[in-house]
Amino acid sequence: MGKCFGKPDRNAEPQETSPIYSGAEYTPSREQRKPVNQVKKAVGMGNDVSKQRLDAASKTGIYNITGKESKEFPKDCLKVSNLRVLTLDKCQLLKVPPEISSLAASLQKLMLPNNKLRSLPAELSAFSALQQIDLSGNALESLPDCFAVMQKLKDMTLASNQLTSLPASIGSAKNLKVLDVSNNRLSSLPAAIGDLVNLEDLDCNSNRISSLPDTMGGMKRLKRLNACHNQLAAGAIPGALMRDTPLDSLRIEGNPLAGLKDEDGYAEYEKRAKTHELKNIDQRVRTGDLSLGLGTAEQYAAMHKT
Repeated sequence: MGKCFGKPDRNAEPQETSPIYSGAEYTPSREQRKPVNQVKKAVGMGNDVSKQRLDAASKTGIYNITGKESKEFPKDCLKVSNLRVLTLDKCQLLKVPPEISSLAASLQKLMLPNNKLRSLPAELSAFSALQQIDLSGNALESLPDCFAVMQKLKDMTLASNQLTSLPASIGSAKNLKVLDVSNNRLSSLPAAIGDLVNLEDLDCNSNRISSLPDTMGGMKRLKRLNACHNQLAAGAIPGALMRDTPLDSLRIEGNPLAGLKDEDGYAEYEKRAKTHELKNIDQRVRTGDLSLGLGTAEQYAAMHKT
């Protein structure tokens, strides 16, 4: 009788058949280790950069990140007790945390342009040391009622957002000199804007503004107003604004209002505007800048005799 072979044991442990495993400890090759080493190196470099940035901020009071699409607010900056300038530009930020209030006593410049912010924390109402704010190029739909304490604020840029209104408290920023709210969705400016008695430059172009508030006649230092590309029609510009302020540059292109000659206060405004333009031409003549080809101040005056 031939030799009999038994049936295989179904409960037996399967034998390792991997061509890589040989019973000894597996050691990856240099090529296999390369991606892992690159990740470790990148993490290490990232940590080094963060530490260097934090060390520099502690010494200079300036924290700056530009072009890093992290989307997260870098909370390590909140550890800097004497931070004066915070710049986070093109970082794809979605939110500013309430903890930013820890910087309220020292922060002078808050620069968060070109992000994706839709709102701001109410804690900004504690920032009494702020002198400059740049929130341009975000998606802000509204602003917190936070300006009452900002008595040192001089320059604020809110351009290219989705603002439909400005809070009345903006009139409390008494030392504001430059305000840019261009390229938003504003249908009006608050009456309180007339309380900005030190404002010199107001840019509200490319909105949906149909009239300017009468209170703007009290803006005793306003010199430049850009109201292009709005919905201003005849009678929409207060006579007091053109008559009683030092306004000498008023731009209204792209509005239903065809011109200013028939508007109340135009005669007074025209005198200031011409004087301002003559000074500019004289300055260009003295400095040799004739790039606009306007000639001398005398030639300009002769061309514009009335």
